[in-house]
Amino acid sequence: MKAKEEYVCPKCKHKNRIKLTEEVTQENVEKIISREIFHFNCKKCGEPVNVEFPLKVIGDDYLIYYTPGDNRDISDHSKNILRVCDTYDDLKEKIFVLEDDLNDIVIEFIKNYIKNNLSEDVMKDVTRIRYNSKEEDTLYFSLIGVDKFAECTMEQYENIKKLLKIKKINKCVLIDEYTYQNFYKMRML
Repeated sequence: MKAKEEYVCPKCKHKNRIKLTEEVTQENVEKIISREIFHFNCKKCGEPVNVEFPLKVIGDDYLIYYTPGDNRDISDHSKNILRVCDTYDDLKEKIFVLEDDLNDIVIEFIKNYIKNNLSEDVMKDVTRIRYNSKEEDTLYFSLIGVDKFAECTMEQYENIKKLLKIKKINKCVLIDEYTYQNFYKMRML
């Protein structure tokens, strides 16, 4: 599905009418990761411009609404996992997490744990912690600002997942470093 929108070229001020993709399926998710989907060239001068716009990312078991700059709840019950992201970096990370078949609430918990256990020397330069990838039995997290990684084993991930009693979510929600705590309770062992 395509919608049309106009943008004004920042270089030559030409009004460009462009077609926007409203839905991206799992097979084309790489166009989001590479940002190709948001890249356009001015039809008059050729100036490259990134135009971010709302869209849906549809995976096998998830649906992510990307609403740049607009943090809102959206109802949709066609998938088991319903999320909304309002920044590109959150969207990219959410895709990585869900494509690796991980629970984003647990991932946010782990990121918070990593943050709280960094040395003061490292922490002063870390601007964000982002989930990066899963390789065999290890999860990798990028420490943005210091060009380093933190690791978590899948065994640790599974143990944390068992400790968290994750609430059933019946609507599309934003789950990030500020909101994830609203969606679980700690199990007492």
